[in-house]
Amino acid sequence: MAKKSMPCPCGSGVEYEVCCGSTSNVVSLTQVRLRKVGQKLRRLLGDYVGRYEFAKDASRAQELYFRHLDVSINDFDDDFLMERCFEWFIFDFRLPDGDRIIDKFKRLTTLSDDEKFLLEGWSRAANSLYEVKAVYPGKLFLEDLLLRDQLVVTDVNAVKEINPGFILYMRILPVGDENEFSTSGLALPSNCRSILLKKLFADAFRFWENRNHPEDWKFYLRERSHVVNSVVMQITTDSGLEWLDEDCEEGRPEQLFQEIDFNSHCTVPEDFPWREARYQRVAREVAEELYTFRYDSQQVSNALRLWYDFTSLERPAFRKPEVWVAAIVYTVSRLEKDDRENQISLAERYGISASTISGKYRSIRKILNLKDCDERYSTCGKSDSIRRVSNTISFLSHYLSKRK
Repeated sequence: MAKKSMPCPCGSGVEYEVCCGSTSNVVSLTQVRLRKVGQKLRRLLGDYVGRYEFAKDASRAQELYFRHLDVSINDFDDDFLMERCFEWFIFDFRLPDGDRIIDKFKRLTTLSDDEKFLLEGWSRAANSLYEVKAVYPGKLFLEDLLLRDQLVVTDVNAVKEINPGFILYMRILPVGDENEFSTSGLALPSNCRSILLKKLFADAFRFWENRNHPEDWKFYLRERSHVVNSVVMQITTDSGLEWLDEDCEEGRPEQLFQEIDFNSHCTVPEDFPWREARYQRVAREVAEELYTFRYDSQQVSNALRLWYDFTSLERPAFRKPEVWVAAIVYTVSRLEKDDRENQISLAERYGISASTISGKYRSIRKILNLKDCDERYSTCGKSDSIRRVSNTISFLSHYLSKRK
């Protein structure tokens, strides 16, 4: 706990007791009002995301989120996992049209001016790594290790469990003149700092380079939030902390990086330098669709490579991405000799005609000169060509059903 005679670490130059450590009970009426608005917004967002129209998206989000978790889910409370997945779905998950849930929620005409004001700040907030610089009564002074911002978060419960030096992976929401944690977060000991930063810097630079995107930490943290989360959760487990301590003490960071190397075994849409943003949106939808139907990482990687090669040669123009999503999924099912998908079922699911899928499939075969069980894009003929993922607990679906 910070001593009151110390200079306030926020950098104001004045003593802590008259700055962030002030015990004054005077709070502006505006701030009191915004606190209540913030509490109401959280409830409204929860109700909004539970709408039937988002059910399919919620299922895909759950598949994507938990697929990246390489740690045993038994190490974490189910409610904690559901809460974090639910929060990620609202703030970061991209829907087929490129929007996030919070983007659509912001456009509702029934929102008050105060609600719109808070949502503007919330929609820009991303999960990040924070170092706890000091702990005050009811407040935490944090420094963003990636954006280099410093801020004070109000949370009377967190101060009882968090000590200076801890590394937090959290999303912080502005509420007027104050800041609040979005949901339950992850806390790591200080000796994880350099390990995490080195890993994230390496992944971020690769991410920006592959997407030909300028260095932008907020963009990276939002787009890769679920991946970063998996790394932090792995290190958070007791077993993870044991080997972390051992490798740090023995000076073997290279081995540690190999063990926690996330996403190295599978290809993601961001790994390809797409010529157009809409091609990447199709790729993202294809990957999520295939993972939903339990295709393995190699098969998904092959599908993304197929779509990338096709768009590089043909440069298709289109307004309905779902047409090409269905066509690629159907092509994969044909290459893998898998009967789970056919033109009729895909046409019904995506609201298009079976003949349209058939036409796009013929175009893909012609441009890429595809052959049956084409080794470039298929695992057909290889052992375990379709390796089923073990039964996944439907955390998000369960969470949504509890809210009804």
